[in-house]
Amino acid sequence: MIPGRRLRHALLSVLILVIGASGAVWLAAGEGRTDGKFTVRRDIPYVANAGPDQTLDLFLPDGASTRTGTGQAQPVAPLVVWIHGGGWRGGDKQSVEVDYLLSAGYAVASLNYRLSGDAIFPAQIQDVNAALGFLRDHAAEYHLDPGGFVVGGDSAGAHLAALAAFSANAQPDTFMTDPDVRIVAIVNFFGPMDLTVAATLQNEPEDLVDLLGGTARAKPELARAASPVSWIDAADPPVLTIHGDGDQVVPLSQSQVLDAALVDAGVVHTLMVIPDAPHGGPAFETGEIRGAVIAFLSGALKD
Repeated sequence: MIPGRRLRHALLSVLILVIGASGAVWLAAGEGRTDGKFTVRRDIPYVANAGPDQTLDLFLPDGASTRTGTGQAQPVAPLVVWIHGGGWRGGDKQSVEVDYLLSAGYAVASLNYRLSGDAIFPAQIQDVNAALGFLRDHAAEYHLDPGGFVVGGDSAGAHLAALAAFSANAQPDTFMTDPDVRIVAIVNFFGPMDLTVAATLQNEPEDLVDLLGGTARAKPELARAASPVSWIDAADPPVLTIHGDGDQVVPLSQSQVLDAALVDAGVVHTLMVIPDAPHGGPAFETGEIRGAVIAFLSGALKD
């Protein structure tokens, strides 16, 4: 049985207390709370009649808050839209670490989306696209730069981020893409990129079967449509991929397939391989990795 969202919130609260000393920004739920460096607005619904999973948290760096009535123009912040992992059937938007992005002047939107226990694919990517459209429509209200968003995530979240970006100009109706949203860069932490590979395995991963509502072998067209590599073309934005060669959950070969497809399409792409690193963990939270992310974003937004 998939645990309920309330239980996941409780477990995450315990986890946050344990790891909060690491330097990441973790805040209790609260509307408009600020510590003088940023403002956070929690649980913003991004669709009408939103379900409990169709909300986002928005972190705004100092100078790009929702202050109004000052008579002065407010600065805008570039936005990084972050999508959590969890095998499409777990995880929560509270797991995002935003300290280094906020310090560099970026706003961060962390999304929840319908999990596979509640709805099968393409509900997840439709929610992501709805959230992107909501943020674009409300960019002025939150003082966000509407010219282009960065999308990123880890594991299943990276899959959804890449799928949103790659499919934007190819499949607007099926995935309910908002034509006014422009994605300018993708940050991919060890995301699955070609789901059709599962059909070659004797035992397909349970989380993928839950996502598709069946095996990739039984639903080859759906598995292909859900694979980010299926939608790559020359118009796609630059991609930064970071993956450990010790990953036993999403093998490095998934990022290598992505790398090859991007090379063939002529899309700017960087693949960083971390020796011996597993599926997530401290190896992906070092100053070197975070510096590489900031440098990539700076270059992508400048271009």
